[in-house]
Amino acid sequence: MAALVAISVSIPSETQDLQGMAYGKSKLGFFDGLLTSAGTFKVEEDSKSVDINVHLYTSAVLSIPIGDGSIKLEQTTNWPWDGEIKFSLEAPADISRTIRLRIPGWATTWEINPSISHPSIEKGYLTLTTDWLRVNHQFRINIPLKPRLVSPHPYTNQNIVAVARGPIIYCLEDSDNPWVNDHFKVRCVPSLAQISR
Repeated sequence: MAALVAISVSIPSETQDLQGMAYGKSKLGFFDGLLTSAGTFKVEEDSKSVDINVHLYTSAVLSIPIGDGSIKLEQTTNWPWDGEIKFSLEAPADISRTIRLRIPGWATTWEINPSISHPSIEKGYLTLTTDWLRVNHQFRINIPLKPRLVSPHPYTNQNIVAVARGPIIYCLEDSDNPWVNDHFKVRCVPSLAQISR
């Protein structure tokens, strides 16, 4: 299943007006599928470089024209049910490229294969350099989707908890269950309880 993603492309030499909206020196690019914001990329024609930021994980194919060629990044996953995301990159040898993969704040561990000797995470993104990408055209990242308890900030004075697994938060609301007499108030979950799938 493909996902359609709105992408902004910075191209310093062009100005376009898309559907009556001024975008300045930008173009609008798309993945195939649902309209969401899964990533952004920046193309610098003069220096022959492309920077791709992957914000959300979904199965998609991104094709970025640059000069006489193009860069193609394919992403395959069953996210959010499975934490493994596979990537395949096709790029001309003379194009410099950097890919930044978002590592969610709730992720306690992650693994990229082939491994990176000194991984660099800045502002929540794992940076894959041009040198690493020239050698590794296919790679995968695995972000385990472990169940966890989520509770509000202590200042809210709410004695509640939700169960989350990866990016999904599950809830049970008593207003949806009229058969409940005690409104789930007698259920207690220790704050350090271990949750398993």
